[in-house]
Amino acid sequence: MSEPAIRFVLYSEDRAGDALQTLEHLLRGMLKHMEPALKSNHVLVEPVLPAQERVSGSYWKSYDAQRLRRLLVGAVARALALGKIVFFHVDADAVWSGGWRGCEHLSEHWPRFCADVLRLLQASKSATGPGDLTELERVLILAMPFYELESWAFTNFGHLGKIVTELTDNVTLVRWQTTAGCLDEIADIKDELKIGGTRNLELVQLKNGFPVAALVQARKSYFATMARLRSSEVVRRGLADAASRPY
Repeated sequence: MSEPAIRFVLYSEDRAGDALQTLEHLLRGMLKHMEPALKSNHVLVEPVLPAQERVSGSYWKSYDAQRLRRLLVGAVARALALGKIVFFHVDADAVWSGGWRGCEHLSEHWPRFCADVLRLLQASKSATGPGDLTELERVLILAMPFYELESWAFTNFGHLGKIVTELTDNVTLVRWQTTAGCLDEIADIKDELKIGGTRNLELVQLKNGFPVAALVQARKSYFATMARLRSSEVVRRGLADAASRPY
């Protein structure tokens, strides 16, 4: 069996049991949009940590939980040193119109996390890992929905309409259907519907009508995440390889 054309590892701050499956569907949808001829069987996707060691929640940014944060930083650094690409999901917990200065996760915590990963890589003198922040950005890809993951998942209005049953939820859904990008401006959007985040996995699947093109055209947080993938020469080269191979 041949080596994969490109290897991704996933991290999600979400604690739900299907969080990594949800993130994998989001990633594969982005990759397919970037390279329509992609043969997905040549793209390997796996978790950054085994299930029994999984770190989730706010520990990625919290110095109050040093052991768990060090475990995560170390796992990310090891994956990068092995030539893998890390797709790292954390919610912005801010609305898109506030800009990066209005998002503490983007302006403060993410740069600090990246610096810690890079410091560990440099200390280990890895021959294959990124050597500076510019190189790090090509292989440590931030997936950051504004306000939270439901801002993307809930844009699947067609499938969402088959799920919601409450009258108030249907009224909310009708109100949302002006443009997909509008959901990036709704704080705590998960709480807007009775289903909360319980149906994200099915909502983000392409087979269920997840609207990748509409989210790209909205040019907000989904587009920004895909732009980070597009800007990576490592990702583009791997996708081209996966597209050129036979099934």
